[in-house]
Amino acid sequence: ARKRGELLGDFKVRKCLFFCSKYLRHVHGAFAGQPVILMKWQLKIIKKVLGTLNDDGTRQYRRIILHVARKNGKSFLSSTMLLYFLAELSFEDGAMEIISVALSKIQSQGTIFKTCRMLVEHSKELSQLIRIRRVPASLENRLNGGICEPLSSDGKLQLGRNISLAVIDECHGLPSSELYDSLSTSQGLRKEPLLISVSTAGD
Repeated sequence: ARKRGELLGDFKVRKCLFFCSKYLRHVHGAFAGQPVILMKWQLKIIKKVLGTLNDDGTRQYRRIILHVARKNGKSFLSSTMLLYFLAELSFEDGAMEIISVALSKIQSQGTIFKTCRMLVEHSKELSQLIRIRRVPASLENRLNGGICEPLSSDGKLQLGRNISLAVIDECHGLPSSELYDSLSTSQGLRKEPLLISVSTAGD
């Protein structure tokens, strides 16, 4: 619950951090099994994205360009945000649609989407809330119908989609701007859409 005198932006950030530490456990490396505590740079982004609000209480930022060197946690941060949207914010955004994009069909079901699936599998609470489908691959909120699906860059975005959150992995490798533009325009009817561009690209 929101604390007395707590700013709305601070409350939104605190909710996300509570979700990470309470319901998510690391699935890779030396921290496997431990609660997810965000690193300083990850926390800074969460505070900017969720805590910076317009006068009407909606999020100010609608685009994230997350270009960071390999093995620094950018894909994991994207996975945690994706699951937070699906498990929590989908109750504020009816029939939420989330897309996780990668360069190939194989990659689209790996990396970010695979990490999300593993995080759900390793969480007693999330595995009860989120249904994992293998064919076609998707994650679905059992209570409100919110859904997350993988998409490859050579795939076609279906007409009529109304996307709340899109995460594009290795955005610099897209063959053209067509998919990025399609994702952007598909978010027009959402009150608080978010598009995350993830990449290891430098200049």
